[in-house]
Formats: sequence, C-alpha cells, structure tokens
Amino acid sequence: MNRAGYVGVIGAEESRQQTAATLHAAARLRALPVSLQVAHATLLTGDRCGTLTLPNAGGVVLGTLFDRRGTLVRDVSAATAAAWVATGGKAMLSTHWGAYLAILNTLNGPLVLRDPSGLFPCYFRQHDGLVVVASDLDWLDLAGSWPRTVCQAELHAQLQYFSRRSERTAIEGITELLPGTALTLDGASPRIMQLWSPYDFGISTAALPSLDEAAQRLKRAASMAIGAWAARYPRALVEVSGGLDSSIVAAVAKQRSLGLQAVTFRGSDADLDETRYAAALAEHLKIPLTRQSLSAEGVDLRRSAARALPRPTTRSFAQASDRQSFLLAQQLGSDAFFAGTGGDSVLWYFNTAAPALDRLRVEGIAGFLETIGDLAAMCSVPKSKALAIALRKSLQRRPAPWPVSLDFLSRDAREPAKPAEHPWWPPPSDTLPGIRAYVRAMIQVSDHLEHDLRAAHAPVIAPLVSQPIIECCLRTPSWFACSGGANRAIARAAFCDALPTVILQRRTKGGFDGFAHGLLERNRTVAREMLLQGRLAQDGWLDTNAVENCLADPAPIAPGRSIRLLRLVAVEAWLQSIAR
Repeated sequence: MNRAGYVGVIGAEESRQQTAATLHAAARLRALPVSLQVAHATLLTGDRCGTLTLPNAGGVVLGTLFDRRGTLVRDVSAATAAAWVATGGKAMLSTHWGAYLAILNTLNGPLVLRDPSGLFPCYFRQHDGLVVVASDLDWLDLAGSWPRTVCQAELHAQLQYFSRRSERTAIEGITELLPGTALTLDGASPRIMQLWSPYDFGISTAALPSLDEAAQRLKRAASMAIGAWAARYPRALVEVSGGLDSSIVAAVAKQRSLGLQAVTFRGSDADLDETRYAAALAEHLKIPLTRQSLSAEGVDLRRSAARALPRPTTRSFAQASDRQSFLLAQQLGSDAFFAGTGGDSVLWYFNTAAPALDRLRVEGIAGFLETIGDLAAMCSVPKSKALAIALRKSLQRRPAPWPVSLDFLSRDAREPAKPAEHPWWPPPSDTLPGIRAYVRAMIQVSDHLEHDLRAAHAPVIAPLVSQPIIECCLRTPSWFACSGGANRAIARAAFCDALPTVILQRRTKGGFDGFAHGLLERNRTVAREMLLQGRLAQDGWLDTNAVENCLADPAPIAPGRSIRLLRLVAVEAWLQSIAR
C-alpha cells in the first residue's frame, strides 16, 4: 500500500459515523498511524502523506504545499486560511502550489480542491449521502467493500484511445477529481467546478516578451519549483536519460540537494544507448551515477502495475525500471524519486506546424515564414515541405482528432468509442493551435504520474509538471520553442549555463521500444494465453483470429504491433487484477 495515500469520508457527522467506524477499524488492523477529524470530514492517511490543519476549523490540506517563493508551507495564518475559504479555493490557486488536496469548510458546505499539476491523486465515489475520496483503490476499500463493475464505455475508450483522460474511470461509480477542479457538497448531490484552466494563461499579444526575457522567466520559474522539491527531498534519486528534461531537473536539484544521486537505464541493443549522455551530465554536476540495464526477467505480464488504479493506464515493461529503481533507492536511503516526466509536454516539444500557425495569427506573414524555416531545420525537411504542411493544416476547419488505434479489435469494438469530455477539451474555438497542442499533451501526461512499486518506498515526483512552470510556459510564444531549429529551444536557452554542451546540442531522443519489443517476443506464449483466453476475448473486444495469427507467425512482430499487443495485455492484466 502507498504510504503517502489517504482516504476521507465527507458529509454530515451523523451520516458518516458508520463509515468512519469502518475507517478506524481498518486503521487499527493495518497499524496506520494517522487519522483526522476536521469539519465535515473523517480522514485516514499514511505516514508519508503530509497533513496541514487550517486554523478556525477552516479545513485541511493533504500532501505538499509551497508558496510562490518555493518555501514549504508548515502552517497557515488565520487570515490566509480565511481567504482560501471565502474564495472557494481560488485564492489558494493564485498564491500557492504543490501536490495537494485541500478540503475547505466553506459557508456553503465542504469543498474539495485538487491542485492543477495532477501530482496528487484523487478519486471519489458517492455513498449514502456521503462522498468518499481516496488516492487509489486500496485506500478507497478501507472505507467499505465496493463493487468493481467495469464501465464498458470507458473500457471501450481505453482500448481505442491512449491517455485521453477524463473524469470517468473504468470502474462504475468511481470518478476522478481532475487537476484544477473542485468538488462541492453544498446541495443534494455533489457538483464539480473548474477553478483553474490552462486557457487562462495564454500569451499576451499586447506585450510579447523577447526570447531572452522568456528564457529568464522560465529559468526563474523552473529553478524555484525544482529547487523547492529538492529542498523538500534532499536525498532524491533522479532518473536521468541524458535528455534535456531530466538533465534540467538534475541540474537544478543539485543546487539545493547535497544528497542527490542519479540512475540511468539501458534498454536493449535495439534501443539508443544514452548512458554516455547521462555520464557526461553526472560528471558535469559532480553527482554519483548508477548505470543499470533493464532485464525482461523482472517483468511479469500477468501482473498489473495499475491494479490499485481505476484505469489500465500503466505500461507492463515499466516494471523492470520500477523494480531496479526501488531496490537502488532502498540501498541508497533515497527519500524520493525525481524524473523528467512530462518535460516534452511542459517545455513545448513540437513536431507539428502549430508554432508557425500561432505566429501567423499573432505577428503576420514575415514571422510565419521565419518559423517555417525553424521547423524545417528542426525536422530536417525542406522548407517547401514544412510550408505545405502548415498551409494544409491552416485550412482545416476542425482540430485534428485524437489519435485512435483499432488494431486487433473486433468489428464491434472498432465502432467509434464515446470518450467522456475533459474540462480542458475540446478547447475554446479561438484557441491558438500551439496552446491547443500543449493542452492535449498535458492531458496525456496524467497517465504517467501514477506509480506502483516505487511509490511504496518513497514519493515519485515529476518536478517539471509543477504549476508555476506550466503557467510560465503557457505565457511563452510557442514559436520560441523551435527558434533556431532546435526543439525546446527556450528551455535550452534558459539553462545554457547549467548543462554540458553535449546535452544542450543533443537532438536525438531515446526510448525503450526495443526493450518492449524483445519483452513480447520472450513472452509470446503468455501474451497468447492472456489475450485468447482472457476477459477481453470472452467479452468480444478482440479479433482473436488476428491476435492468433500475429503471435503464431514465427517472424518477428513489427515494433508498432508489439507495442499495441503489450497495451492489450496490460489491459487484460488490469481486468483480471480488479476482479473480486
């Protein structure tokens, strides 16, 4: 069980007495040390879940809270708490940030606010006039024995779309409180309100910054946010790939953390060997680096790393790196895991014409043509091709649809799924294409912020997804991100004096596709058994003939189909893990 987890029962005191008694019994049985009684709520938390009780019965904040200077908040003044309560949490969003869930006792009743980063999870279900909130299924079960009926509509969407997040989960009755939203209990049934929106932080066309100004703003925001996390966890183990995102995290964290250590992973011979880049970074920063090679022996396809989550979101092959990181952190005494997760999304990694179209709308044809040249250089294509792509995209009346994968699905399962809406999607009609692409990427990031094995040892933090960094980047013109023909150019400019040249000049990008492909080849028999005899096949979701033919063919499976089959295996493993 995640020791940073929590469960809370919210509602009138007389209504929650029985459920609260169930919580306390669970606490005694599992030797959980922390329970809280605040206005309208009974809470049970793990010993690594921070709790901050507000004065004058104003409520409680779970998780980690910083002010805008990056100082860890250990107590709150009566005036500050009163402002949070009076504004229904809006004042809190503008003056503080972190990874937290706030339960505020407003005049209209309790209000539950989740911070915009998505780093602190929150799921809830309604029960007998109460609302039960929890970090995951394990913690939710402490408040009662709930049915785990699969939501067929969401399962259909999960099979077709990957990382199209919404409040709907794949278990009936369980809803996610999405980042930047609040749950209010001021009437007969709970209501969800959006209190923070990425579209409120678009660039100001009246006062565009220069690239140097934007780089300095990003450096200040990232240094403050990453530094705050490093001060909070001074013995973190940071996973570095030698790429730009994780390198920025490590470089900034080193300034505030004397106990920082690094680990890097090698996938397989088919994957790009990034260890030399990671070694160059570690030498430059003077931090210890552990090199590890991923082993397929550490992966059990039958085990779902998402078994405590209400969606099949995690990847099977991540078990290998998770286990090795877990064991290394135990050996080193690490107090947190840091990673560059979400950096591509937050720091404007583009491979589309969106920046050029943004600049056309904001600055006109001259700027548009300059950015076309930057994009052509970045993607190593002729300017004429980049221009043609941009013009074709500019003529589209509707935004590009969310990518869909139908491979190996049955005829019925290929019918269009009906994904639930996200408050950030679809975007307002006048949204710049770059902002639209940024927000879609941020929605997808949420699937990579929930963890299994490592979280049982220490918090898993993605510092680049911190609210101040996101807000800063949204205020930056998208075309700065490809200035000079380099991806994430604004981030490179911001940290040019903190990173080694080999990192700043690197344009390649690694991954573990080769390792994943080898994992499936090694486990064909297991994958065949799971997909042909499992619940997906029994319920008619799969084209079992296509699955059988692919796995029976002795020829190597195409890499793209390997990833797809592993995704379906992960969904099957999740379905079996939640069955009671």
